[in-house]
Formats: sequence, structure tokens, C-alpha cells
Amino acid sequence: MPSYSDAYGVTSPPETAQSLYISKMLTNQPWIQTGELNSDNPWVAVSSNPDVLVDRISCILERLLAKVVRRRVRVKQATSVPPATSSKSSERGRANVLQNLSFGVRAQLRLFVSRIAIMYRDVHFHSFEHAYHVTISANQLINMMLTGGIKRHIGATNMTRKQVTTLKHFSTFGISSDPISHFTLVFAALVHDVEHRGITNRQLVSESHPLAIRYNDQSVAEQNSLSVTFTLLTEPPFSELRSAIFQTPEEGHKFRQMLISLIMATDIANPERVQLGKSKWKEAFKNSQVVGDAIEMRVDQMSPTSIPIFGETTTIEGGLVGRQDRRGSTCSTSSAMTGSTSRRDSLCSISTTTTGSTSRSMCSTTSEFSFHIEDFSQEIPSLETDRQERRHSCCLSSRPNNELTLGIKRTLTLHGSTIEFYTNDEDDKLKASTVLDQVMQVADVAHTMQSFDVFKKWNHRLYEELYVASQLGRGDNVGPGWYENQITFFDSYIIPLTKRLKQSGVMGEFSDTFLQCANENRRLWIIEGREFSGWMKAVTRDKWMSNFLQEEEKMKDVTVTQPRKRSTGENALVA
Repeated sequence: MPSYSDAYGVTSPPETAQSLYISKMLTNQPWIQTGELNSDNPWVAVSSNPDVLVDRISCILERLLAKVVRRRVRVKQATSVPPATSSKSSERGRANVLQNLSFGVRAQLRLFVSRIAIMYRDVHFHSFEHAYHVTISANQLINMMLTGGIKRHIGATNMTRKQVTTLKHFSTFGISSDPISHFTLVFAALVHDVEHRGITNRQLVSESHPLAIRYNDQSVAEQNSLSVTFTLLTEPPFSELRSAIFQTPEEGHKFRQMLISLIMATDIANPERVQLGKSKWKEAFKNSQVVGDAIEMRVDQMSPTSIPIFGETTTIEGGLVGRQDRRGSTCSTSSAMTGSTSRRDSLCSISTTTTGSTSRSMCSTTSEFSFHIEDFSQEIPSLETDRQERRHSCCLSSRPNNELTLGIKRTLTLHGSTIEFYTNDEDDKLKASTVLDQVMQVADVAHTMQSFDVFKKWNHRLYEELYVASQLGRGDNVGPGWYENQITFFDSYIIPLTKRLKQSGVMGEFSDTFLQCANENRRLWIIEGREFSGWMKAVTRDKWMSNFLQEEEKMKDVTVTQPRKRSTGENALVA
């Protein structure tokens, strides 16, 4: 039998214990230090070696995919395995979650990450290194969502493990107990800019680029990344990987629609899509107070015994806690639709696609508690909950049942009939989908909310990419107003984004971290940004001129070394 390297052309996966350790180190690093150049930890230190980055991303995705597989197995066994046996099996699975993945799945996952890495182009900002930074940031955001608030509640109210898990499920609108949403978010971070050309969508449209024509001038780079990703994933070498991610058409539909929604949410230069995201958020959370504060207040008023504990032998819908709607069918509180043969559920699924050192003292947060808690998503057992139990959910109702809304939740067909994307009884689905979009957007611009050194690094790279495009005649002159434009970007996009994430309440005690770091980076940019911008422009211009002169010298060398072709007259004289 051929070796792994012979068969796949990439390094063999490490032992499961080592893979989990690497994932743990990447997950537990302080948020503010993510991507710093001078990290003392070799497992998380910044590297430009693509093999190192592939290995780290693979370790993270392996752990998340293993949880997806483990959840699927538990759901299948829920009605056939006695509770005591199921509990012992759960403890063994938590000890080494990668035991749920075969060697073939791990090999194909690593191969897929390697293929994606190769497809990233050699551009300054939208490179594979950027994809790596967004991926590890998305992984940390998921872990912060799973652990936020848990430490305080366990210490203050003496809640049991399962009670805290129940609380996290409802306070995150079902996201904390949906492993496929965790995997898909990090997977989306990996592939979201694959094949990016270093050219803006607006420029591609103005050039009538073939991609712009193919995608009708809408979110050109994002749609191309999605097409490349799905095309690669459907290739024969990834059959086992596909079976691990989804086994049924419904699971495949959920994964696809969630991935589309997450990647399309990163097109923040498209005014229509930005407005759609704002409308989606307003629809999900309108008429609500700050959700996090409300949940904290209600939890403080509850005794440990008043929080329901999920049973062990009941059924589950789509891997999430289900509830009976008024028609008697089971609905899940998933962040994306689970998929169904019914027209209503199908439409619900489709709707998601339209969619320095001075700062560390303020922003530094660690999640050393996190790696022991993040498996809480696996504690949600199978459950069938009736509507009466919803009063214990700590979720806030945002509108009366008789309110009609046309927009994100409802729209009209050409004949005037109403299509319901989300009913009033399914607000958690809309909230979960909206929150995941916001988390993806935070991960995509995470450098603006981490250390000031990290922000300056990626700010410089973005300027270089846009400068090169302008010199090639494929973009506007970005030099004038760069300093002022960064302040505007903080005020108009970054800070409102962090405030929305805080309002959702899903991050617990980490909610203030992102806003504090963004404000600190804005403050430092006001102080140092003008001087940094001048230095950056000079360095970028000199680098461009140096590369231009080197290319000219190469062309001269090629011309001199090539033999001169004889004319027809010269050939005749020789003869």
C-alpha cells in the first residue's frame, strides 16, 4: 500500500494527540496577540511557511469536524443505546475527539487545505497568510462564544455542567450546540478569498472581466471563491471528507447554504449587500434591549434548579434542540436551516444566501478556561421540547405574534402571495444566522481589533495591494486620504460591527473585548497613523520602483542573450 506522502503528496497527519495539542495552543492564545510577530510560543508564532500554516489549519479543522461526526453518531445512537452506556461513550469520545475521524478523512482534509493554499495567489493582502489569520481568528471567536459567561455562572450560581450547557444553548440561539456551524464558520474563513486577484470587485466590473460577466457584476470575488471551493470539494479524492461533513442531502444543503451566507457576508464593499446585512440585523434584534445584559439579568435571578437539564434518551432534530411548532412539526434552533422536503423549509434555507503595548493592558483577554469548556457543545443531548419549556430558554421575544413584516422574514411572489422565510416562532433561526454573519465579518477584519502592531502590518499589506493595482492601471490612486480613510472605516464599519456583536450577547464576558480593542487601535492610529502612512507610502513606492527596474534589467538580459535572426537578404548571401 502506498504511503500517505506518495498517495497525496503532502505531509502525513500528526498523531492525534499532537494535532489536538496544536489546535489547543492556537485556540487558547490571547485574542489580542493573535498574529503578532514576536510570540514566544512556537506553536502560534507567525510563519510565512505555507506548510506550517496548512498544518495548523488542518489541526483546527480536524477537531471541529470530529465533533460534527461525534454529534451525528450520538444522534443515531440516542434511541438505541442505554443512557449509562451513552454517557461512558461520551467520556471516552471527549478524551480524544479525533478518534471519531478515520485516517482517510484526516488525510483528505489535509490535502484539501493544501490544494486551497496553492490556489491563493501571490498578492499582498488577500493571500493564504490572510486566510490563515482569518481562520485562527474565527476559531477563537467560536471558542469565546462557547466559553463566554460560563466561568462566572459556575462560580456564582453553582450550576451543574449540563445546566450551563443548556444556558449557553439558548443564550447563543442554538449556535453553541451546533458543531456543523462551528466547522462551517472556520471552513469559510479558510476559503473566503481563494483565487482573489488583488483587484477590487468594482474594478473587475468596470473592466467587464470574464468573472464579472459570469457573476452578473455581483460580489464577483466572493462568488468565484465559492465556485472554486465547491468544485474542488466535489472532486473524487475528497469523497471521504464529504461524507464526514454531510451524509444526507439535508445535511449537504445546510452546509452549502451556510457556507454561501458566510462568504457572501464578507463583501462589505457592495452597498446593497451591506444594507441587506443591516436590515437582517434590525429584523432579528429590533425592539430588543441589549440582549446580553438581559440574559445576564435573567440568569442572576434564576436559581440553579430552575434551569432545565436536558434528558438523555429523547430525539433531536438536525443536531440541535428542537421544539414543536403550532403545526406539530419539529423545528430546530439552528443557525441555518436543517433542510427539509417541505417547500417552507426549503425557502427558509434559500433565504440565508441573500444575505503596541499600550493597548494590551486594556484589551488583553485569555481563554485558558476555554479548552476544558468548549466540548460543552457535545453535552446537549437529544431532546424534544414542547412550547411550554420555552419559557425557561432565556431568549427574548422581539415582536408580538400577530406582527406582519415584509423584508428579511417575509416577501411577496409576483402573484402577491406571501413567502415566509422565518416565522415569528422561529426568531432563533434568524438571530443565529445573523450572529454567524457578524462573527464571520469580525474574523475577516480581526486585525483591526487585535494589537496595534497586527493592525499596522495588515494595513500596510492592504495599501501595497491597492497601490500595485493602481500602478497597473487597475485601480484608483489610494495615496491621498489614506490616514483619514482609516478613521472613517473605524467609525462607519468596525466600531458599529463590534457594538452589534456585543448587543447579541453571545460572547458573554468577552463582549467588550472587540469594542475596546477597536477603540484603542483607532486612538493609536490618530496619534501615530499620519506618520506611519507617510513611511508606508515611501516604502511601498520604493519597493515598486526597485521591482520595476529589476524587471527591466531582466528584459534587457533576455534581449542580449537571444541570437539575432537573419534577414532574407543575409541568408541569400550566406548561401
